[in-house]
Amino acid sequence: MVNDVSVGDVDGDGRAEIIAIGDFRIYILDYAASRLNVRYWVALAEGHFRKVDSADVDGDGRAEVIIAERSAQADGESTATAIRVFGFAGDFQQLAVLALNADVGDLCLGDFDGDGQIEMAVEQGGEEMGGLLGVYGFAGVQPYARFAREITDQRQRILNLSAQRLDAVDVLGVGDVRGQVRLLRLQGTDFNLIDQVELPHTSGFLHGLHLTRLFGRQGLQIICATAAPGMDFGNVWMIDRIGF
Repeated sequence: MVNDVSVGDVDGDGRAEIIAIGDFRIYILDYAASRLNVRYWVALAEGHFRKVDSADVDGDGRAEVIIAERSAQADGESTATAIRVFGFAGDFQQLAVLALNADVGDLCLGDFDGDGQIEMAVEQGGEEMGGLLGVYGFAGVQPYARFAREITDQRQRILNLSAQRLDAVDVLGVGDVRGQVRLLRLQGTDFNLIDQVELPHTSGFLHGLHLTRLFGRQGLQIICATAAPGMDFGNVWMIDRIGF
């Protein structure tokens, strides 16, 4: 089963690869002869790989692969997450690790403050309550904590993060489970709310979020999916946000 996917140039050849994770495996796929091919895969983790993103965090021309790996605590009731940083040079090597005593809803990489360096946004919470968004910088490839802020109302979980370049800064999209999407800009040690969209409550829980620029004009588009529990259908939404 595939849990998440990302795209990045992991080998530095100038062409992007697709990175897919499932349970404790990482896959690299490339496109050749009009088809996607599994070029490489490896089993690495002791826990379960849940979320992945990729970017060149150390400026060496190769995208590092950042994975959130979930594992059970000794009490059997709570979970912990290790943020693992992998590099690829013929095979995957773990370069760094950050231990978090929390469940991670999602992670997202981007230059959120426009300083030319990659930051990492990570949602942290428990089984039902969360909404704590941590921002991490990188010293080389090692993540370090910068600050954390409560983002959602009533500590709703954030299971969907996405980034999109806009005016020389990556805007961070934050989607909570109840269907509220916030667009944030990082400034210093806090977030500025630049826009907010609330989907109809009847549409169900938010299950996917992607920020993009489809039309080559000012602004961006929010694409997301919702589905109500127990239903065999859902909705895909596109919200056009022009200018902030």
